[in-house]
Amino acid sequence: MTDREGIFDALASNADGLTVSELVGLLGASDSQVRRKLSALVAAGAVTTLKDDPAGPGRPTLRFRLAVTTSAWPDLVRILVAIVGGDDAHARAMLDLARDRGGDMVSGEFPHGVVDAMARLGFSPRDRSTRKDVKDDAYRLSFQTCPFRDAVTAPGGEAVCTMHRGLVEGMTEALGGVVDQFDAREPIAAGCEARLRAIAVA
Repeated sequence: MTDREGIFDALASNADGLTVSELVGLLGASDSQVRRKLSALVAAGAVTTLKDDPAGPGRPTLRFRLAVTTSAWPDLVRILVAIVGGDDAHARAMLDLARDRGGDMVSGEFPHGVVDAMARLGFSPRDRSTRKDVKDDAYRLSFQTCPFRDAVTAPGGEAVCTMHRGLVEGMTEALGGVVDQFDAREPIAAGCEARLRAIAVA
């Protein structure tokens, strides 16, 4: 069965977008599987559609491509400028503020709502779950890009990593999960990882 990460990878490599038929050929999945995943991604705002003019009689071809990820950046900037300084108290306030904002930004089901929200923000999340993660009802995400990598490498840039952690925690908690591990990595290479675990309902 195809997954969302496979569609993300395929669309990321084709800036002009791909049709359902082209995705089916690339992913080796069924038409219905691809359409179902695309519908969810379009509804989440992570993927957009455009119509190609038909070469002859018939309906235009629908093409899918990754959404431009700029709309949420003003919110992220507001989070950054809301906190001044870099001591422990400010770091705690940054984390709490980002958690609150993350909870407001997410929708859908655990864990896919987090994947979709972080994709819209430009982090290119990928599933890196191990067998142990699956056994623990957990989901390990690796963020392939850091949209604020230049800010992270500047003095005081650790505040950006704190904000990103808070966003992931707030999103996860809003969907009924918990982040039990968050590993920040060197921002130029990216690859920060978060382990999200579903909370059993009593």
